[in-house]
Amino acid sequence: MKLFVIAAVLAVAAAAPSSYKPEYKAPSYPAPSYPAPKYPAPAYPAPAYPAPAYPAPAYPAPAYPTPSYNKDNKYADITITSQSDERNLDGSSQWSYAQSDYTTREESQVQKKMQGVTYDSYGKESYGEVLGNTNKGSSYWKLSNGRGRLPCR
Repeated sequence: MKLFVIAAVLAVAAAAPSSYKPEYKAPSYPAPSYPAPKYPAPAYPAPAYPAPAYPAPAYPAPAYPTPSYNKDNKYADITITSQSDERNLDGSSQWSYAQSDYTTREESQVQKKMQGVTYDSYGKESYGEVLGNTNKGSSYWKLSNGRGRLPCR
């Protein structure tokens, strides 16, 4: 009986449709052949005139006048006696200058973290730390009567 069951299972398996499919091969077709056109290709005549030859433009070099300085300047004797400009990697900086008439100017800048408003790419407002600059400086100059200096802070 066992033999009969095994033979029946093998007979059913052999009769059942197989899921195996052979690999698909695309059909091959011959290349199409087209008849030659019945009209001749157009022949265009060469232009009757040559292209014009333009000479290269000859521009003279511009003659700029020599700069002349006003020698009658009433402040001609005032010169800068010292100056400095320092920029630091942390965002701070300081600069100053002094003139021969005792006019001076100095300024320093420090970058600080502060509480401020920031906006994201959608325009939404949020509060947090932002970087800002604080400046501090002073200026001194001579009075018009030539006596003393006046501080300005």
